[in-house]
Amino acid sequence: MSHAVAVSPVPLEVRPSLLGEDAGNGLFVLQAVSPGEVLCEYRGRLLCTSEAMRLENKSYLMRIGPQEYIDAREELEVLARFINDCRNPAVYNVRFEKRPGEGRAMVVAVRPISAGEELFVDYGRWYWASLRPKQLAVKHAAEILQAVEAAREADSLHENGQQVENNQA
Repeated sequence: MSHAVAVSPVPLEVRPSLLGEDAGNGLFVLQAVSPGEVLCEYRGRLLCTSEAMRLENKSYLMRIGPQEYIDAREELEVLARFINDCRNPAVYNVRFEKRPGEGRAMVVAVRPISAGEELFVDYGRWYWASLRPKQLAVKHAAEILQAVEAAREADSLHENGQQVENNQA
């Protein structure tokens, strides 16, 4: 189900992300955008550091100043909360222009964006480091498990190879 919302200066649409099911919804532009153009804003409940750190779900938490955070978890009308991080700097097409004191961050295009393109932003290292294991995408956990299993298999083959060599000696 997609729903267009015309609250922003640029028409935007929330629909399933191109990153896959684990990413949930994404935010897409409906017309071409120029670099420097403001697309929408990230806003929500303002929190100080101690309040922000007590939150169990930090998925929509953004630090905008030394002691200032925005939690947009319950702000469904805030379209910027649907912008995903694709974890690929070559694909990022917007940035957050944080405005401490105003309690918001503007979403600004960093390159030309074509109509229909999904918006991607760098959440930053802090975001990814702060996630609890249960909040990590299932596919990331599967990739980690595959890597661990591959390492175990390689170790096992290496050990078996040494045992065969030792038995032949």
